[in-house]
Amino acid sequence: SGFNTGEELLRSNMGKVYPVLNYMNRFISGFYIEQTDVRPHLLESRVPMLFVHGHDDPLVPFYMGAELYSLYPGEKDCLFCPGIRHVETSYYRLPLYEEKLDSFIEKYM
Repeated sequence: SGFNTGEELLRSNMGKVYPVLNYMNRFISGFYIEQTDVRPHLLESRVPMLFVHGHDDPLVPFYMGAELYSLYPGEKDCLFCPGIRHVETSYYRLPLYEEKLDSFIEKYM
């Protein structure tokens, strides 16, 4: 369940608490949450990547995973599952998940 930016993910979920969280993150971790945009790094990567995301993910909206998949310039595959929430694919769609993972590993490893 890939997210595009921590800021977009947390700002919408945390509301008025976000500025405090952002400051605490800077104090504890040394960076602001605004610095967590994975897209520029994704564009530089060239390793084969499997994107797995549930359409009904309440924590990381599906559009974020779909955006990352569409942006990725390298070899890629995806498993996007309707009716699946956050990290539930391997539990509720185990045969499909195993098949996708096995074929991905066989092709790229």
